[in-house]
Amino acid sequence: MILQTGSLLTSRGGTSYKVLRLLGSGAQGEIYEAERDSERVAVKWYFPQMASTRQKSILENLIANGVPDASFIWPEDIVSMGGGNPFGYVMELMPSSYKGIVDLLQRAAEPTFSALCKAAFNLTRGFQKLHALGYSYRDISFGNVFFNPDNGDVLICDNDNVSANGADDTVISGTPRFMAPEIITGKAKPSRNTDLFSLAVLLFYMFMIHHPLEGAKEAGIKCLDTNAMNMLFGTDPVFIFDPNDVSNRPVEGYQDNAIIYWGLYPQKLRDLFTASFTVGLDTPNRRVTETQWLDAFTNLITGIFHCPRCGAEIFFDETRKTHTCWGCGADAA
Repeated sequence: MILQTGSLLTSRGGTSYKVLRLLGSGAQGEIYEAERDSERVAVKWYFPQMASTRQKSILENLIANGVPDASFIWPEDIVSMGGGNPFGYVMELMPSSYKGIVDLLQRAAEPTFSALCKAAFNLTRGFQKLHALGYSYRDISFGNVFFNPDNGDVLICDNDNVSANGADDTVISGTPRFMAPEIITGKAKPSRNTDLFSLAVLLFYMFMIHHPLEGAKEAGIKCLDTNAMNMLFGTDPVFIFDPNDVSNRPVEGYQDNAIIYWGLYPQKLRDLFTASFTVGLDTPNRRVTETQWLDAFTNLITGIFHCPRCGAEIFFDETRKTHTCWGCGADAA
């Protein structure tokens, strides 16, 4: 723990913040709950080696330009002890009603399909607004996104590495399993196009509770070391439901989530995922856009109906003549 409880931090404008407790830590620094007058906020305090002039410049730019959308927990102020290094930044405190995507994967949060689709819509719209301002996020992953399982509201955190699209001004390239193949192979730097790939991976996790590239190939690897990771996600990725390559299908009894959930969703959503992880693997400028995702999620939300027998949520699919309830097996429509 770098900061002690009761420590006082000061912004450049003279506002004081009292450190209350440590909330967590990451690769760049530690997160604390702090008090500003009678308001509770969060402070990210950088490790000394991460408190660079470049990082401070990024923060100053983000604060000056303002938050792109209400979905972002955006940097509000820079704080320090005595005006020097190290330093940190102030942001909104995460409400207790929000859960991480990891909670979804571990069944610690179980939203309705309706709330899940709304969360996907809000998440995608947030990144659309960010990209429209000329930024790239650089590190989209399930560690940086939180959602309210009751209504699908979303909050995106860790925005201190957001940079101008194509700029090479941070040390962050992404999170393993989420980075685009061209980043893993060293052929490209983070950009809007690599964000679109990471977003597609995150959305696949949300809907399928599984990674889109982890099938039989991953199941057959005894040691998932760096070389294996580079092969699976960088040099030789294969979508688990690639219509033209069955070599990486999910393994029954081991990767069942993907098998079960894939068939629950309408063909149009599955087509977008297929495009994301086939042509989108090798052709960054042909990746599924935020607008395409938003149209799909709108259709998902408006197309949900309930099984007359058990009440389960079912997605209308115009490509199907009948709809069988996944909950009880009844003919639902």
